[in-house]
This record gives sequence, structure tokens and C-alpha cells, in this order.
Amino acid sequence: MKKNTGFNIENAPLGTKGNLKLPTRRDYAGQAIVYSIIGVALLVGSFVTLPAAFAPAWPMLARIALAIGFLSCAASAGMGAKGLSLQHPLYFVFTGVQVLSSAALLIWFLFGDNQLAVPWKVLAGVIFGTTAFVLTLPLVMKIAFPGLMDQALNAAELENKKNRKLGKRD
Repeated sequence: MKKNTGFNIENAPLGTKGNLKLPTRRDYAGQAIVYSIIGVALLVGSFVTLPAAFAPAWPMLARIALAIGFLSCAASAGMGAKGLSLQHPLYFVFTGVQVLSSAALLIWFLFGDNQLAVPWKVLAGVIFGTTAFVLTLPLVMKIAFPGLMDQALNAAELENKKNRKLGKRD
């Protein structure tokens, strides 16, 4: 029988009991395929002439920036599918490309010469601004807390290796 002591319960298990699983190589491969298809479609679509109503809203450089962002996501997921370390320098390069892509789209939507209504500009600003902010968090963490990010990445990789050795035990 469990005894209530304030906010704690004696003999209660620590942590959550949720089904928190790290992505497998197969998950990363699926993500890489999806991002590649979207990125290639956007890149090919960048060179297609849009109807007159859409042409001012999405110039070719904005479409190319979006395509490059998706292709760098595909490359990052592909590296995960190959099993490369989360601390590999290419991850930081691809994350930088994603940040620049999101920041360029944020600047273009908010301040660029487009004919979008103000609510659409704000919505796009929130989407691309949030994306750029979230992508810069690892860099901010690495600068603010020098060893913490490496420690977290090492722990995640150890957990991932342990899960692969144990197999599925659900």
C-alpha cells in the first residue's frame, strides 16, 4: 500500500511511463524520403512559371529558399538513417542552412515586396520565425551551457544504442 506524504508518493517509480522512443534508422529513412520528395518538388516548381495571381506572392528566390530548407532536412534525416553521430559537424552545417532558409523566408514574408494581406504576413512570420528560433536553440544552449548539449547528445546516443541491443521489449 502506498503512503501519501505531501506531494510525493513513497515507492512511486521515477520518470514517466509514456512510450517515449527514440527514432530508429527506419524512421529517419522515412523522413528523409518525405523531405526529399517535398524538396525536389519545390525545387522543380521553383522554375515553373506561376499563374499571374500567384506570381507576386511567391517569387523564385523564396521558392528556392523553401526547397533548400526541405532538402537540408532530408540530408539531416538521411544522416540519421545512416547512423551518424548527432555531434557530427555536418548536422551543424545542415541546421545552419535550415536557419538561414527560415530566416530568409521570415524576412521576405514580413518585409519583402509581396501582395499578401497583413494577417497572412503575420502568420508566415510566426511560422518561419518560430522555426528559425527553434533551430537556433541548440546553438544557444551550446554557447550558454557549454557541456550540457554534448552531455545530452551523448546520453541520447547511449540510450539509442541500448535500445537497439535490447531489441523491442514492449
